[in-house]
Formats: sequence, C-alpha cells, structure tokens
Amino acid sequence: MFPTNCFSPLGCKLEAGKEIVFNPEDDDFEHQLDLRMACIDTTTKDELHVVEVEGQDEEGQKVLAVLASLKPSTLPSVSRPRPESYVMPAWLVANSPPLSGPPSAS
Repeated sequence: MFPTNCFSPLGCKLEAGKEIVFNPEDDDFEHQLDLRMACIDTTTKDELHVVEVEGQDEEGQKVLAVLASLKPSTLPSVSRPRPESYVMPAWLVANSPPLSGPPSAS
C-alpha cells in the first residue's frame, strides 16, 4: 500500500507543513518504508532543512529519526544505493594471506 497523499508510487513531494503518511494495513506481514533519495529544490531558501520520520516504539511511544539535513548551497540531495549494490569493505593487513573469493563448488 502506498501513502494515500503521495503523488505517485515513485515519489512524494515534501513541503513544509505537509505530512506524507505511510500507514500499512494491520496484518501478519512486515511492511517497510524504503526511502532512497531526498533532495531539495535550488530555489529553496539557503538554510538547513531537515527530513525526518516519526514512528512508534514497541510501547507505543513516539520516536523521531532524522534521515537527512539538506542545504541547497552545500548538500542539496542525499541518496543511498540499492541493497544489492552494497560493497562489503575489506582491509588489507601487512603480512596477511591474499584475499580469496567465495569457495568454489568441488
């Protein structure tokens, strides 16, 4: 289910004083809101703008989480890669054996 006040399943336009609500059905499924990018228009006032989400913890208490702090002149957008494109970091240590790939099927 997509937010009912979202312009399309592909994105929402956030504005001051306007809420975008993600309210999935209460069923036996796990629902996730996947926010991949936040950007700010270059015509927006050059000050810090905060993108945050509000939810509830297990006791029903309100929880706020800041996702991004954007400023048109310095950081107009942030994004995160798709999960399948994450790269696992590797550190090379002096005198350690060479790195190897996944085990091959024998």
